[in-house]
Amino acid sequence: LGGGDPPLAKRLWSLLVSKAPESAWAWRASARLAAPVMTHARLDWPAAEVLEACRATVYRPLPAEDRRPAARADALAFVLASQRPDGSWPSPWELGLGPDNAFTTAYAAICTRALAGAGGPEATAAAARGLRFLCRALRRPAPSGGHMDYRVWAHAYAARCLARCLDAGLGDAAELRALLREQVDALVGLQRPSGGWTYLLGAAGELSISFVTAAVLLALGDARDVGVEVPAPALARALDRLEAMRLDDGGYAYLGGPAGNQPGPLPGAAGRAPLCALALQRWGRLDLAGLRAGLDTFVTHRAALWAERGKVLMHTGPEAQGSHYLLFDLSCAAEAVAALPPGERAPWSAPLHELLDGLHTAGGAFVDTPLLGPCVGSGFALEVLAVQGR
Repeated sequence: LGGGDPPLAKRLWSLLVSKAPESAWAWRASARLAAPVMTHARLDWPAAEVLEACRATVYRPLPAEDRRPAARADALAFVLASQRPDGSWPSPWELGLGPDNAFTTAYAAICTRALAGAGGPEATAAAARGLRFLCRALRRPAPSGGHMDYRVWAHAYAARCLARCLDAGLGDAAELRALLREQVDALVGLQRPSGGWTYLLGAAGELSISFVTAAVLLALGDARDVGVEVPAPALARALDRLEAMRLDDGGYAYLGGPAGNQPGPLPGAAGRAPLCALALQRWGRLDLAGLRAGLDTFVTHRAALWAERGKVLMHTGPEAQGSHYLLFDLSCAAEAVAALPPGERAPWSAPLHELLDGLHTAGGAFVDTPLLGPCVGSGFALEVLAVQGR
């Protein structure tokens, strides 16, 4: 396959599977033969921590008493323990892509950002290691690869992480500020003609995905807050696009572009509603009533999201809900709750913690899907617990 002859590769792998079925290499060949896309085959055996990140999920409820402290302690302990010596965290995606990919960069940004806000000497030291890895990774941009371009996530979360580390006094301020400017420039370079952002390629790549656009807008907001300039024309186009994707019922269309929105049923839009509302509210395009409407949508339809817990297959819900966005949606919803006045937060905080408690695993990590693994899930869980503790 690596030499450009997929038919020959398939014949050789099939021979290996039939002649040496007990060999670990035969298992590897069998897995690649069963994969629908064979563009990322690797001949090296995965590292032990990468295989561990793919372990099947066994959920275990938190103790009835002191759930929030126990949840935080477990999430923090897992993120600290799973960090590799080079400062990164393992991702199941390394099975096919290797360590140099947009997922590994994004995982490092998410976990480092969570640790930078966790407090305490151990978390701060680990955040510093993660930051050093992230800075190295950003100097050698990962290839887009595959049938989708996930660099937008890596740039967005790198920007959010760099901004938080600048605010916390971690790392070299001049270096971080320069890297943050580069992330802003990279995001502007990835902006679509329709005004927002997407990870889709091909014809659909000309459209904007609402929640990707909102995530980028939050990253640009973080950059602005630490003094990094955000180009006004790009910002205005993005805000106009996301604002146009807001629906009358408080939800947000999945795709938007010149041909109009693709609304979809409201339950399927519930997960992204708080994030999209928060992005508009933060940039002055939506009031607190609109933010509350987004949270109401999330809480009302949370059962449909919850039904996807632990699934490996994506988008299996009745309205295409997917397990791979559960903890992402939770962290964004928690951030939206934190933007409300303190006296108004309780009605929305309780449902978020119910969902988070149900994602706690026997190993102490938080996992929404084995496809993404426990490291990034625990990083998102720390963010939920941090903003809910304010």
